[in-house]
Amino acid sequence: MKKNFLCTPIRCLAFSLAFPFLSAAQSAFGVQGGINLSDATISGPTPYVASSQGNYFLGLQARNLLHQRWGISSDAQWTKRGFFLNQARSMSEHRLGFQLMYIDLASKIEYTVFRNIGLQGGAYAGYRLVEYDQVVGSDQWVKAALPATEKWDIGLQAGIVARFQRWSAFARYSHGLLAVSQLEVTDEVDRIKIFNRGLQIGASYSFFIW
Repeated sequence: MKKNFLCTPIRCLAFSLAFPFLSAAQSAFGVQGGINLSDATISGPTPYVASSQGNYFLGLQARNLLHQRWGISSDAQWTKRGFFLNQARSMSEHRLGFQLMYIDLASKIEYTVFRNIGLQGGAYAGYRLVEYDQVVGSDQWVKAALPATEKWDIGLQAGIVARFQRWSAFARYSHGLLAVSQLEVTDEVDRIKIFNRGLQIGASYSFFIW
């Protein structure tokens, strides 16, 4: 059942990547990249708090203009997300770090509110490729032999985009809905759930417009 549940959104998002090429309306295809200001939200009793990491992403983008103001944009990107877990009383001495490499598929509806300024909203699905951990008291990142995070990350996205001919700049917020990890950080607390959260700031360039 879990596999079927996950495959359905993946298939929908994958189809949305090809959608711009199936329509007769104006379409564009290009590359994108930028920074991830990634963070996490913790659910459950814990002596830890989450803090953010600065990472990056690279990928491809397709866009289709459905109407004068409405369009759909789809992304396929390699993205690096991560977070730190710190003890609430000590933000440096007892810190655990996680860096997660994902392949993301995302599809968003776009509405142009003023000339070249648009608002976007949609969903994403990410598949974790690899996890790197930073243990307490160390500055080195080590590939996790037994990852503490789940393979899948699925959530919602919302943002704003500004378009200038072939170039565009955007900022969007990602809100994970599936827990990417369930950790038992001490023997004194229950297992906690960790959700990916983050802000992407980037730019894209369209090679093909037709």
